[in-house]
Amino acid sequence: MGDKVKQWQDDPGATGSPINLIEVPTPNIDTQTLPFEIEDTRPEPELYDPRTKEFRYWNAVGALQRGIDFWKAILPTSIKWEEEVGEKLRIKLDEGVDLNANYDRQALNFYHDRVNGTTVYSGESPDIICHELGHAILDAIRPQLWDAMSIEVAAFHESFGDISSILSALQLKSIREEVITQTNGHYLSSRLSRLAEQLGWAIRSKHGSESTDLDCLRNAVNFFFYQRPETLPPRAPASSISSEPHSFSRIFTAAFFEAVCNMLLTLNSSPNEADLLQISQVIGQLANDGILAAPIVPRYFSQVASHMIIADSSRNGGRYTESLKAAFVKHGILSLRAAKEVTRLHSSMLSISDNQPIELPQLAISGERFGLEVDTITVNLAGQTGRFHVESAAVAGEDVAVYSAVDAANSFVEDLFQQDNVELQRPEIASFVISESISAPARRKTHKLLEENGRLVLKRQFFDCGLKCGCNKLDSL
Repeated sequence: MGDKVKQWQDDPGATGSPINLIEVPTPNIDTQTLPFEIEDTRPEPELYDPRTKEFRYWNAVGALQRGIDFWKAILPTSIKWEEEVGEKLRIKLDEGVDLNANYDRQALNFYHDRVNGTTVYSGESPDIICHELGHAILDAIRPQLWDAMSIEVAAFHESFGDISSILSALQLKSIREEVITQTNGHYLSSRLSRLAEQLGWAIRSKHGSESTDLDCLRNAVNFFFYQRPETLPPRAPASSISSEPHSFSRIFTAAFFEAVCNMLLTLNSSPNEADLLQISQVIGQLANDGILAAPIVPRYFSQVASHMIIADSSRNGGRYTESLKAAFVKHGILSLRAAKEVTRLHSSMLSISDNQPIELPQLAISGERFGLEVDTITVNLAGQTGRFHVESAAVAGEDVAVYSAVDAANSFVEDLFQQDNVELQRPEIASFVISESISAPARRKTHKLLEENGRLVLKRQFFDCGLKCGCNKLDSL
């Protein structure tokens, strides 16, 4: 048995990019706190050549272990996978032809496709593996987010996946050293900010240059500013923001990434890789604290951000409060007034624990609005009670108008139906067929409308890793 295996650092990279292989000690799969199982024969650990099945196995093990080791040091010691997952999270490294990956409360599922003579395996990218792992981690922390009918809640799930990729990559010294050399800790595009470069290249090659960011699937360094998601189109080219969750998630991811940079430079104006490791652990803890404390409401971004700031006051004496506020205000996650309000309230909010109900409230909303031949469908609302009034900023700089959990659900569900993302257990209730269904009838939908105790209930089936845009026929990436 070999004592080392080869892995990609963060991603295989686009065709023609420099090779970024590393050798690491053979991971011990059987000692995981959050156990996982790859559904394939375990090969003997050796220094396998890239692109082989054996390499992909140990590359995936290394990425998963790196991500799990990072999060288990932060999460409550009692943490387990979401109940439907079971004791072990299953990993399926090649489920067929697609440029995609997803988490469905059963497994992390990965795929492959051939593009310009290169076979691209989504399960070969540590970025993508740790993104999907992020969905499973967040589902373990906050399972109520799964079925919440809210654009911002869904977008935060996607942002957390990208955050998981970023923080997991920072556990590699070689990545930290490269980032410090490239950026000196400043908010600049780098290998760390560019997520899933190879998959992004493959999607652009098949579906056009506007289907992803120009240099990767999504870049955490961007200048998108918060807008009301309900005012945005459900699809847009990658150069613009839409209400589609992957697209909208880039706002929070950018603010988070800029917060990492701000905190790093607060710690040390001439940072080194050890400083970057420390900050990854600090902000990971603040993210966990914010997620556990933030009520699930329509304007979810601002609640998580404000609770991260409050957590910093509690854990770090407010050392990074200005760093966090600057990043969240710059990207519109918090308005200027909200940032001031959080500063004023933080000392009185530290001891408040989350006493929200375990389950989200349900409500029957109009089925006719979505072209259905039924009176109502039942949805889960992002309808917990907000602790205090903080809002994101509108483009003009004023606070975003408050809108209800019912409004948020209607906006989100309308997007789902417009983009043909709802599977109907009873197809006969649809008054018309979305044209996309005609050209892509076999595509799996993220949500399903099913009968439950005499009601039609809308439920999520999975989160995937890709980005829909309005410039082509890209379906579920």
